[in-house]
Amino acid sequence: MRWHTNFEWKLAGLLFLAVAAAAQVTVGDNLNLNLSGDLSFGFSGSYGENALSSHGLNIGGQGQFGGFYYNPNFLSFNVQPYYNRSQNNSSSQSISDSSGFRSQVNLFQGSHFPGSVAFDKTFDSSGQFGFPGIAGFTSHGGGRSFGITWNALLPHWPTLTASYATSAEHSEVYGASGNNESSVRNLNLQSYYSIAGFRLNGMFTHQSQDATFPLLLTGEPETSSNFGSDSISLQGSHKIPLNGEWNAGVIHSSYSGDVSSGTNTGTNDGSNNIYNTGLTISPVRKLSLSFTTDYNTNVYATLQQQILQADGTFFEQNREWSAKALSLNSFAFYTLTSHISVTGNWGHQVEYLPEGDRSASRYGGSVNFNYAHSFLGSLNFSVGAVDLANEQGNQGGGLIGNVNFSRRLRGWEVGAGFNYSQYVQTLLVTSTLSTYNYSASVRRRFRNGMYWNGSFLASHSGLTQTAGTSNHAESVTTSFIYGRYNLNGMYSQSDGTAILTSGGLVPVPTGVPGDLTSQQYQYGAKSFGLGAGAAIKRAVWTINYTKSHGDALSGLSQSIFESRSLNARLQYRVRKMYFNAGFTRFQQTFGVAGSLPVDVNTYFVGFTRWFNVF
Repeated sequence: MRWHTNFEWKLAGLLFLAVAAAAQVTVGDNLNLNLSGDLSFGFSGSYGENALSSHGLNIGGQGQFGGFYYNPNFLSFNVQPYYNRSQNNSSSQSISDSSGFRSQVNLFQGSHFPGSVAFDKTFDSSGQFGFPGIAGFTSHGGGRSFGITWNALLPHWPTLTASYATSAEHSEVYGASGNNESSVRNLNLQSYYSIAGFRLNGMFTHQSQDATFPLLLTGEPETSSNFGSDSISLQGSHKIPLNGEWNAGVIHSSYSGDVSSGTNTGTNDGSNNIYNTGLTISPVRKLSLSFTTDYNTNVYATLQQQILQADGTFFEQNREWSAKALSLNSFAFYTLTSHISVTGNWGHQVEYLPEGDRSASRYGGSVNFNYAHSFLGSLNFSVGAVDLANEQGNQGGGLIGNVNFSRRLRGWEVGAGFNYSQYVQTLLVTSTLSTYNYSASVRRRFRNGMYWNGSFLASHSGLTQTAGTSNHAESVTTSFIYGRYNLNGMYSQSDGTAILTSGGLVPVPTGVPGDLTSQQYQYGAKSFGLGAGAAIKRAVWTINYTKSHGDALSGLSQSIFESRSLNARLQYRVRKMYFNAGFTRFQQTFGVAGSLPVDVNTYFVGFTRWFNVF
């Protein structure tokens, strides 16, 4: 960890950049430039049980350099460099020193051929190793990204938008061994054209990704994957009688790649075509009808691509699956009164498998009610029923419903919501998804500038017929404000089934059966935080404490994770200068119980001055 570098080198570098930027002001009569930013100077240090102690002078800064040539629509640019912006002496909330820059150039804006180029670079910044539903665990690393976009917007010709983006990141979780690395490259081409009443849209996408996954569990081998995918689509629509619209399209996609874990290596590839068409009509003012159908030539390839898009890896093995699916759906909506409406739907799905065909039909309907009154508040709800049947007979019914309510009563603002759905159709006729979430909020304004608010949110999802595939998360937040003082707190918890990605654990994508995914983990985590602050005259102080802990289990291997952070910051303003003081205590354990934690304490005392050069 880099806490201190050569002071003279930093100062010389910043002065050189400032002189070079100022010298450019005199270049040409058509060049308009502006430069502003701040410089910080002070004394910093660090110490800890498992870290080397250090201290010394520290200098940092950030700038805003931009302008345009001739006209902002002809060429404009913006560069934002920053250097040594640690959590103690800035608002960046970076535990380690962070440096880098962001830049963008815009060309020919407002013309028929507008474009833009962007490049970003980050050194030694703090990040998060994700855990679903909580704040996550702290990592540090760097990355870069580059993107270019260009458009051809000629009148009476098909439009064309081309974009290319590449990014690469590397990070290491504090307390863990090994680096997490990922790189992504995307090429997108899109065209739109209207002819003889037909609206046509075509798109081509190429994506390639390489990733090295973290050593999440002790004793696990390092896992890496690389894959590429291509997708080309054509969609069209046209107005039809009865206030309707017809649309149709075709999508072809393919993927290939490999994944390696230790000495084991697996490959996977596949392709699929999706054909779809549908129409919507409104024969009378209160009635709307829609009909859709689609045909998928490879259901398992579609599921695999959903996992890859979530940054996961391939199926557990390269199975020679062959599954085609045909789906037919219809929907009707009718308005009874200004507050009440009814809906009805029907769906039929057939899967063509080597061992035989499978089919399922779904029937459902709902009643919807909405009402708003200045005294009674706002209320809307819908409740419906769904019945599912397949070749083996009736499979039972399910419910779909949601309720939302809000009202202001004697200074209190309250709100609540709930929704539930079961027997939602997925790509596999054997898969039944059940989801529900609910929330509540309350807000109160008291006298003398006093406010209090609180909220609660919970969610649950899973495949009802597959044990161990559910996920749920709950969170509570509250804050209290009195004049220049504030106090806040939060608590969250989650557990369920997840897949491992280069950025952490993410829930299994909705609708994907858990037995098709590799690198599954049963996880559980909790997070807690408290914060306080005050703004008294020219002084602003804040103090925050967070704690997260969790575990992940795969087979017989289990790892424990815990992170604690306490940081306090004081800022006092004197004209354009700020006095800053900060302290951070950070502890994190990543591995089996009893692993040696990372324990670092840092402090900073210094000054920051804002400059507007030109």
